[in-house]
Amino acid sequence: MNKTFLSKSNYCKCVQCEKILWLNKYKPEFSQVETNESVFETGRQVGELAKRLFGDYKDIPYDKNIKVRLEKTEQLLQDKTNIITEASFIYDNNFCSVDILKNDRDGVEIYEVKSSTKIKDVYLDDATYQYFVLSKLGLNVKKVAIVFINNEYIRGKELDIENLFNIEDITSIAIEKQDEIRSNIDFINKFMEDHDRDNEPVKEIGKYCFDPYSCIFWDYCTAELPKPNVFDVSGMYKSKKFEKYYEGKISFEDLENENLNPKYLEQIEFELNDKKPKIHKNAIKDLIESLVYYISLIMKLVNMQYLNTKKQNHISKYHSNTHYISLKKKVLL
Repeated sequence: MNKTFLSKSNYCKCVQCEKILWLNKYKPEFSQVETNESVFETGRQVGELAKRLFGDYKDIPYDKNIKVRLEKTEQLLQDKTNIITEASFIYDNNFCSVDILKNDRDGVEIYEVKSSTKIKDVYLDDATYQYFVLSKLGLNVKKVAIVFINNEYIRGKELDIENLFNIEDITSIAIEKQDEIRSNIDFINKFMEDHDRDNEPVKEIGKYCFDPYSCIFWDYCTAELPKPNVFDVSGMYKSKKFEKYYEGKISFEDLENENLNPKYLEQIEFELNDKKPKIHKNAIKDLIESLVYYISLIMKLVNMQYLNTKKQNHISKYHSNTHYISLKKKVLL
């Protein structure tokens, strides 16, 4: 059996950078997790809505004890439950929970739910890993699909779940990537065997530190760089930052005479010479006024969409206008 326990999220992180797993295991205190509550909540809501795609379902609630989830999954499969959400499986220390599992007589279907409006490569790795685990357990995986948001959907009075989502069949891709999955899992296990707590792996930073996700150990891996450095230049493309990094132009002192966009050079100059912040008051005022206007407009459109009677629309319009005026007064005072 493989010694390294891999969840589907850890597998995807290792595809991005294998050192993430080592740091998670031996130096978790150095992680810098940026919690975006709104993004998390959106993902949760999308996941809950998607569970209703195929009608009635049985949900397996989260439990820190993986064994509990595995046992509940096995029981539902034995009961021939057709739709199971968060079904959990483990094969050779490779673990995954399936967002939506369609359990038919002749096999199962995997549906991975994402709150995005397009399919990304990391989603393919995620779903393909699930195919690997389930098929190795002897299940006949008939289909693997990505469920994602249909950005052309316009809501009417009632929410139409089927039209809210796009479902793309990626079964052929999942099958083609199985050798890659096996190879990656073998590599990850060998990597962790070769690097114990006292043998930290050496890994140069690169664009993969931000693709597909920003690494939570970025500060740790760049702790030896001068401060501030090229990665602190606001607005500069990451590709440009790494270009300068690879050229050895890392510190602000290295960059001050480079042929860069004037706005980048201005940042560098202000930092090196400890100048006072430069504030464009008129530009900020114009921006706030435009934001207030568009917020008011959005509120009107939302109210018009959901309120049906003339009286309700009249009240909504009055409150929206009042809110806009009060906001504008606060900004301008």
